[in-house]
Amino acid sequence: MEGSSERRPWSRDEHILAFNLYCKISFGTIHMRNPRVIELASSIGRTVGAVSYKLANFARLDPSLQARGIRGLAHGAYGEVETWKEFCDDPESLAYESERLLADRLGKPIEMTAEISETDLPKEGLERESIVRQRVNQQFFRKAVLAAYDCACCITGIAVSDLLVASHIAPWAIDKKNRMNPRNGLCLNALHGNRSRVAHNLNGKWTVNLEILGDFACYRCTSESAIIPLARFATWQAS
Repeated sequence: MEGSSERRPWSRDEHILAFNLYCKISFGTIHMRNPRVIELASSIGRTVGAVSYKLANFARLDPSLQARGIRGLAHGAYGEVETWKEFCDDPESLAYESERLLADRLGKPIEMTAEISETDLPKEGLERESIVRQRVNQQFFRKAVLAAYDCACCITGIAVSDLLVASHIAPWAIDKKNRMNPRNGLCLNALHGNRSRVAHNLNGKWTVNLEILGDFACYRCTSESAIIPLARFATWQAS
């Protein structure tokens, strides 16, 4: 059974589900012992080795890894390129679709799999759908940013997940194109850090305070992170 399943071409949905997981785990945890890799393999009917291999294929497309001299596997499938491009072109749509597909595969409501609170949600209707979509995408962004920083505050090193926040450099409300771009995020702790301390707005220009970040650049280059913030976000100009 497993042998025949691995000869089966990967579908678009399977590529999107693999991409979803790739965004949520650090590069150093892409291996066959990772419980999340095992869970995804089970949900899509693939071997754990095949899923691990697919995640490594996505790594070859990641510019942040390329900047660190990590190339991933040399060869991959066209589906990985298409999925990566689709996320770059419309990150909000693909992020939500990936979460919806994951919920469908696990047979659970998307509110549950995305771990969003339902206490203040409208009972039903278009307003609920709109709020759920926004919160699902915000959770996707948070998980991707935390994975990129190995679940540790980039200033203090605090590694308690419940205390960490994913803060946008270019603000969510202003830079729509990069709302879901994890490289537009900083992992900060809610007790001591927020973007207002790390980045300052002067005449519509957000500038990252490198003195406050301290060893941030060194930390990010040596960690086994999946994503590094794009250099252009260090100085972000509102258009």
